[in-house]
Amino acid sequence: MALPVSYDAESLALVSHKLQRLQRRSGLRLLLENPALLTPLEEMEMDEPTFLNTLHQHGHCGVLLDLHNLLVSERNGGLPMEHYLARLNPAAVEEVHLAGGEELFGVYSDSHSQLTPEAVWAMARAYLPCCPNLRAITFEYNETYFEVIGRHGVRAELERMHRLAETCALSPAPTGAPC
Repeated sequence: MALPVSYDAESLALVSHKLQRLQRRSGLRLLLENPALLTPLEEMEMDEPTFLNTLHQHGHCGVLLDLHNLLVSERNGGLPMEHYLARLNPAAVEEVHLAGGEELFGVYSDSHSQLTPEAVWAMARAYLPCCPNLRAITFEYNETYFEVIGRHGVRAELERMHRLAETCALSPAPTGAPC
């Protein structure tokens, strides 16, 4: 189980240094993904969007925005999705993940076991057209849940993603968009 990073100046310096080294050695563009939090975190020096924005601003990485992880975090007592996205620089977002989860023992999880919830689709439609560097949208599902999701469910998700991608590529940010 991955544990969250402490969003403070010390962690920012450490992560920045490691990203620079990795980028130099690999020659690849790096993306950091926002985690799914299963419990609220105590107050930190900076919030996660600020941490990611700073890394992006200094050229260390882009953001792999997992919109379902935002829903997981919100449902488990974290920052509301719209507040998170209002703070995240849309130019930092280069890839987006969509997924569905389930509640287990009172905790909503990122199990990749269901179709993407409508709340996630709504955020995707509102926010993604604002992301000028968006390159990919991915539907994540755990293959052991294929019988639950079904071939038609996967196909429907992919068709919705294609329609969403077309709105991102063909139109400027809509008036009143949250970015």
